[in-house]
Amino acid sequence: AGDMIEVAFLEGRRRKASLGKWLKELVVKTGSKDRPSDQLEQGQLKVAQWLQADGTWALKWRSICAFKDGECRGDHDTLMKGPIVTIRLSVMATQTKWMALPEFEVEEAQEHPEHPTAEEIEDTAPGSKSHLSQLVSNVWESSAG
Repeated sequence: AGDMIEVAFLEGRRRKASLGKWLKELVVKTGSKDRPSDQLEQGQLKVAQWLQADGTWALKWRSICAFKDGECRGDHDTLMKGPIVTIRLSVMATQTKWMALPEFEVEEAQEHPEHPTAEEIEDTAPGSKSHLSQLVSNVWESSAG
């Protein structure tokens, strides 16, 4: 319990924070062809997602789904509420058997017309030289515990 795997959408060679990607599908399956029972028994999938409220964008962690029979499938409507910066798989309970994680199935959507711009994000955190990176770092740190 407490272990996690994160997949972050970063930009450029310097791996800078990004504005995220619009996802229309997100499926995580555990187990493998040769060891189908090596599944995650109790897990949760969360995303760090840009959400708009009252005309401003905020980066928030949202629960997408819980694992059932070794699989977790994100809801299309929930995924399409805003661009996703990070996907986090969390192990919720100790398990006695191995877990195989062959892949994250991610299908990117066409860019949504209300995708935040770097300028809109910068406006949400005045006074910092690297607003976007700081906002993303704050979300990662606030959810690490």
